[in-house]
Amino acid sequence: MSYMGYYFLPDAIESLNNNENDTEKHQADQEARETKEQQGAARAAALSGDIELILALSPTQFEYAMAVVLQMLGMTDLQRVGGRGHLSVNITGRDAVGRTVLVQCKRRARTKKIGSPEIEKFIGVAHLHHHADLKLFVTTSEFTEHARVLAPQHGIQLMNGSDIENLARKQRESTP
Repeated sequence: MSYMGYYFLPDAIESLNNNENDTEKHQADQEARETKEQQGAARAAALSGDIELILALSPTQFEYAMAVVLQMLGMTDLQRVGGRGHLSVNITGRDAVGRTVLVQCKRRARTKKIGSPEIEKFIGVAHLHHHADLKLFVTTSEFTEHARVLAPQHGIQLMNGSDIENLARKQRESTP
């Protein structure tokens, strides 16, 4: 009897594989829908330029929102790479002339300024690991004086909450 059972083994394995494939496809479809929803909310918040609305986004949505802001600046090939192990980079892309761009995003209340230790970390990782042409540090908050002095010395451009608001306002004014 057990010898005959081996004939059914390939069918059983195929059935298990089909079930696993169906589950994986369903999960991938669900993730794609969730990503699309996150991107939609992020786009609306970014275009509004409302920092309070942007602060209400999830960390992932915030990164998508900042990608929309970067598109307003003419950047292309933007990819969200945030998450565990992102080595201080949340978004990569290219500027209008094709140079590589690395972006670190920090969603913070206006009262929680970005200090020089966070800029120092970004400097180290951006220079030693990523070797990008341009480096940008974006926050909904502000930067301390030490951070504002340190960043340009190492080729890092800074964008704060006021810059985000102004860019979104200009975008709305230029759109018919």
